[in-house]
Amino acid sequence: MTRRLQDLGLVLLAAAAAGLVFLAFSNVGDGVQSLPPGAGASHIGGAPASPTDPADTDQATTAAPDSARETSSADPALAEAREALASADPVVMSVLGDSTSNARQEWVHRWALELSRDRPVTISHWDEAAQSGFVPPDVLSEEGEGSPLTIWSGSQSGANAAYPVQVLSLIVPEPPDLVLLNFGHDDSSESAAQNFAMLLDAVREGYGDVPVVVVLQQPQVDDANADVRDQVRTWAESKGLATIDVAQAFRDSGDLAALLQDDVHPNDAGSRLWADTVDQALGR
Repeated sequence: MTRRLQDLGLVLLAAAAAGLVFLAFSNVGDGVQSLPPGAGASHIGGAPASPTDPADTDQATTAAPDSARETSSADPALAEAREALASADPVVMSVLGDSTSNARQEWVHRWALELSRDRPVTISHWDEAAQSGFVPPDVLSEEGEGSPLTIWSGSQSGANAAYPVQVLSLIVPEPPDLVLLNFGHDDSSESAAQNFAMLLDAVREGYGDVPVVVVLQQPQVDDANADVRDQVRTWAESKGLATIDVAQAFRDSGDLAALLQDDVHPNDAGSRLWADTVDQALGR
């Protein structure tokens, strides 16, 4: 009788052990997170995206204020830009800018990745070394309910708003449906309005009455670029152009230092906030 009880005890212990193993593997499985739509898609047809791209992580620490979307609904010029981006026909967008928008970890590419969750998106980056064309495109998505979007990301380190005028037919290689201007850090308060005016005239001459949106860039350390940004804002308003106030979004965060990697450039968190702010303003 004692031997039979011992055997029964061993059977019960074995069953309990098997149950614990099953639970352990179940918990491991529960901890695995699936990749969001479009994750890794930016590796197709171009250089790998930064591992911190928003398609590969949900670790964003800042969010764009809802005021960006409210402003867009009240601003006819911005509403026109949103309508152009949301067209049922294929859309071509040109972004012209400086070193705050030229890299894949910065806001233009990040925003493109967000847009690729809902529509086919291809983005091409300006070849800053050759300055005569674009590097091979990144196909971020080939599917989605929205219309296909082609983004020509024409940003050059150290460029001011006069730079694209010199290479306009190369840096805007096909007629755009929407143009975003992202300059100011390399302009001065004395020349900013003049440079932007030259660029707008060139865009109008080459591509007609396309919607143009001016990005009011983020504050530098101690807001050293405030006077330039004020000049850009005043000029844009005088021309009836839509603006996206990224600077205000950075100030609203309450901790500007946490969004910058140096005196001028946004860090990872700053680039996420920048992309979110533009996305809120222009919608999807």
